[in-house]
Amino acid sequence: MNALIDTDRSTDRNTHRLASTEIQSITILGSTGSIGVSTLDVVARHPDRYRVHALTGHTRIAELAEQCRRFTPARAIVAN
Repeated sequence: MNALIDTDRSTDRNTHRLASTEIQSITILGSTGSIGVSTLDVVARHPDRYRVHALTGHTRIAELAEQCRRFTPARAIVAN
């Protein structure tokens, strides 16, 4: 019986590992701010794990445009 329980735990862990290899689609609010820039740095270092769905910005439009060229999000939103 213990072997069965151990096998089930092993299966759960393996299933979790498989799920964690899926690419996560993310939206970054305030992508031109310091936290947004840091987040995009992580995304750039892990293209096998993350893709950018949308970016938002407020006043740094040129920086937002550059981020869009680099990360090709489906959406870009500018607050006014």
